[in-house]
Amino acid sequence: MDLRNFKLEYKTLMRTVVTPLFKSEGFENRGQSFRRLRGSIYQYVTFEGNRRNAASSFSFTGNLSFLHATPAVEADFWCDDPTAWVGSKRMGFLTDGVDQWYRLEDLCAEDMATLMRATLAETVFPSLQDVCSADDVQAFMVAIDDSNRQRGLRLPSPFVQRGFG
Repeated sequence: MDLRNFKLEYKTLMRTVVTPLFKSEGFENRGQSFRRLRGSIYQYVTFEGNRRNAASSFSFTGNLSFLHATPAVEADFWCDDPTAWVGSKRMGFLTDGVDQWYRLEDLCAEDMATLMRATLAETVFPSLQDVCSADDVQAFMVAIDDSNRQRGLRLPSPFVQRGFG
């Protein structure tokens, strides 16, 4: 498969599997980014392709981010006000304890769709359910780090784990 076909497969996965799952959980979206308001926090889940994708491979990852529900964030889906940020982490640290990149060449489209459905429905959505305040975000981040530490996994860098507001 070439890069053009990988990109088409990725867009199809996002459109037919990922987006409907997020919408059913109350998220709004812009492209491959999703957000919903919970309490005083906007929860964001964004997907991105690897910048180094090549003709013979294509990988993508998910990012979890949390922003205060300020008027600026409410008005602008892509608000870049640094004072609104509460924290962020790669989705893989929640699901697998590592910076997980999903490789399309490793699984057929149907198996990747099954993996995404399971990852979101069984881990991501339930984990985000009660993250409604800045304190909840901090507890969520610490719980992920503690779980990974107990499993003997490396922890994310402080760069990925932004400061708490």
